[in-house]
Amino acid sequence: MTWVGVLVMLVVVSLFAWPIPVLRAASSYQPHAPILISGNSGFTAANGVTSGSGTTSAPYVIEGWEINSTTANGIEIQNSNAYFIIRNVYIHAVQYSHYGIVLTNIANGRVESSKCSFGYAGIAVSSSSNITVLNNQIFGNSIGANFGSAGGLDIGFSKNIVVRNNNISNNWRNELVIGSSNNITITGNILSGSAGIASLTMQIYSSADLTIVNNTISHSEHFGLLLDSSNRTLVYHNRFINNYPNAQQVGGTNDMWDNGYPSGGNYWADYNYYFQAQDNCSGPDQNVCTGPDAIGDIPYVLQTGQKDRYPLVVHDIVVTSVETSPSVIQGETTSIDVTIQNLGNVVERSFTVTLSFNNTLITSQTVTGFCGCHTPYDRVLSFSWSTGVLLEKGVQPGKYILTATASNLPLDANPSDNTKSSNPVEVISFPSTPLVSLESAGPILTWGSAIISVATTGVAVFSVFRAHFRAKKKALD
Repeated sequence: MTWVGVLVMLVVVSLFAWPIPVLRAASSYQPHAPILISGNSGFTAANGVTSGSGTTSAPYVIEGWEINSTTANGIEIQNSNAYFIIRNVYIHAVQYSHYGIVLTNIANGRVESSKCSFGYAGIAVSSSSNITVLNNQIFGNSIGANFGSAGGLDIGFSKNIVVRNNNISNNWRNELVIGSSNNITITGNILSGSAGIASLTMQIYSSADLTIVNNTISHSEHFGLLLDSSNRTLVYHNRFINNYPNAQQVGGTNDMWDNGYPSGGNYWADYNYYFQAQDNCSGPDQNVCTGPDAIGDIPYVLQTGQKDRYPLVVHDIVVTSVETSPSVIQGETTSIDVTIQNLGNVVERSFTVTLSFNNTLITSQTVTGFCGCHTPYDRVLSFSWSTGVLLEKGVQPGKYILTATASNLPLDANPSDNTKSSNPVEVISFPSTPLVSLESAGPILTWGSAIISVATTGVAVFSVFRAHFRAKKKALD
């Protein structure tokens, strides 16, 4: 395993562990009427300001309020260059008529750790600069947002904006839309679940100088990410999952869908589904074929022709079950079914699955060409276990745990799930029938029953030897 492979694997693993916004408990909010602030002089206690003086070191703070936005926008601030923070507020409505938070012609604002739901849209930023939207939950908004506007977060005609660590999900139409803006950073967000006609998870249009990194973009009924006539957009280390399609680019120049080698591009859940992805090589040209580097050997190609040259792949083989009979007679052979899954997005060229009991190897199989397609894919491997008592490694009566292990898996994302054990399997002593003593049988025992008893004993003994030699022959074969 090369240092490049380890580095890329750590990047890929980190994509699956996003921070969840931590919000104030609902019972701790205080009710407040909708807030409208126009100009720097509007930052007053009556307008919900709880502290601060509007400077860099002591920004105005609006926090702790629960606001019903059914009749007006929840918090609207316009025409101000004062420094302020909106945090720990809960804005909601009983009908989709107004915005949660609206910032217009603003400089130096921050919205953090707040919740906006069931309004026309969650947060709207227009003609503003130096704005940070951080650690918020925005969900369930808008049945009326137009194409090119968002039910979740809408940014237009703005610059120097940071959107970080927000959960924007299940809004009608679009989760995040950015238009006619520049110098935007979108990082660490969960964007999912857009519904409705022409819905998208993220739309960027007529904008420039954007960085879209470390986001999860998933479960949109249409585009996951649409770049429309935007320039110098860098898209990398994002997870695209179950969007139809995941991404598309229309027009624009100097947009990049990866960050070069070895940093890599994005994780595409359908990469293997469409491209039968392999990860056997490394290097900027993926032509050093001495082992994987957690980057696919061939580019991911968007429907519109653009390429992620270094798509991130996940190697993740899971042993999900070990099934067999709860008991076996000593000397017999029992069958074991081991089920494995490929939860990654790449074909695993070759690995080994071993079966053992009490740290004693029973047998192994080599698995080749195991596809991790769009959904988890099962494969059942059949093993057999001979418990012949006369063999050198015969199994004595008792209870045993059978363990299946997938090995030889470089860069596996979760080695802890490569092993699975069965329920206890009991090896039972072969039932013996003792020879009959005619002298002790008594007068009731007839010669006929004595013959039957002796014959039964002979059959039992013969069965033991037959089972043993069959097992031995099979083992030798």
